[in-house]
Amino acid sequence: MENPSRGGGRGTTGAYRGGSTRGKQAGSGRLLLGAIPKNHESSTTGKWRGSSSTAVHQHGNRGRGFHVPNSMPHQRQGSHRRLDFEYIMRLASDNAQPSEVIRCLGDPENDLALQLQENLSNVEYLELIIVALGGFCKKNGASQFTESFVTVVKILAAQKIFTYLIPIIINIPVSRARNLPPKEERLKRLTTAIFHLATEMLVLTPALGCHALGENFFTDIISLKVMPSIKNFNVTDAFDVLDGGIQQLQTAWSQHIPVVVSKDERRIRREKYLEELILQDPPNDFRTLNVMPNWEDVCLDVEPFLRPSIVKGKYPDIATYLDIQPRQKSDTIKCMF
Repeated sequence: MENPSRGGGRGTTGAYRGGSTRGKQAGSGRLLLGAIPKNHESSTTGKWRGSSSTAVHQHGNRGRGFHVPNSMPHQRQGSHRRLDFEYIMRLASDNAQPSEVIRCLGDPENDLALQLQENLSNVEYLELIIVALGGFCKKNGASQFTESFVTVVKILAAQKIFTYLIPIIINIPVSRARNLPPKEERLKRLTTAIFHLATEMLVLTPALGCHALGENFFTDIISLKVMPSIKNFNVTDAFDVLDGGIQQLQTAWSQHIPVVVSKDERRIRREKYLEELILQDPPNDFRTLNVMPNWEDVCLDVEPFLRPSIVKGKYPDIATYLDIQPRQKSDTIKCMF
C-alpha cells in the first residue's frame, strides 16, 4: 500500500519537502532563515550566516537569533577584528608597507589602546606589534607619517609596552606558537625592530622616548644574551644591533631629562669637595705671608688660596692646621680694606 503524497512534489523525503517549502515562500515574497539571497550577505558580518543587519531589519527580524542591539554596530565590530592576531601577523611580515601599518595601528576606529589592554598577557601579540612598528621605522615610515607615528608611540608609552620587552624576549625560547617563524629568526627580527623603533623615538620625540624607554633600556636588553636559554640558540649576535642605540640614548637623556639633585646628594657633594680642598697643597709657605696686606693684595683681582676649617673631625696633620688659620685671618684683614 503506497503512502499518500503529503506535499506538492514527489514522495515525502524531508529534503525535497523542505526545498519545496522554501521555494513556495520565496515565490510568495516571504523570506525565511536559510533562504536569504546571496546578494544580501555582508562582508563585514562573517559571524552570522544569515544576512547583514540591514537585510534583517528590512525583513522584520523573522529569523531566530538575529536580533542586533543598537549599541553594537557592525562597522565597529569589523574594524576591531582587523587588529586580531592573524592581521597583526600580516603587518609584521616583510611585505607589509608602511602606509598599511600606520593606517591600521593609527586608526582611532581600531582603538589600539584597547587592543593592547586586552592583550597585555599575550606576549606573542605584543611581539608582533613591536615587529610591525620596527619594520615600519626601518622602511622610513616614521619620516613619512610622523604625526601618526607619534600618536602610536604615545599609546605605547601610556600602556607601558616597553616594560614588557624583556618578558617578550625571555618568552621566545619557550614559546609554543606554531604559526610564527622559527625562534632564532623571531629573536633576530625582534631585536632589530626594537633598535629601529627606539632610535626613531629618540629622534622624533626625544623627551617622550627617554621617559618611555628608561635610562638603561639598551644595556638591560643586551644583558639578556647571557641567559642559558638564549645562549643555546647561538644567536647572541642578534643583540649586537642594539649597541648603536646606547650612545644615542645617553645623549638624548643628558639633553632632555633634567638632573634632580636631592638635599642629601648636595650635602654629600659639598663634603666631598671640602675634603678634597683641604688635602690640596698650599702654593707657598704661610710663614712668608705679610700680616698686613700690601698693594698687590688689595688692588689686584687675584683669588686667594683659602681652605675651610675642619669643624667635624680632625685635621690630617699640624702643618695643615697652621696653614689654614693664618690664611683665613689674613684674608679677613684684606676684606676690611
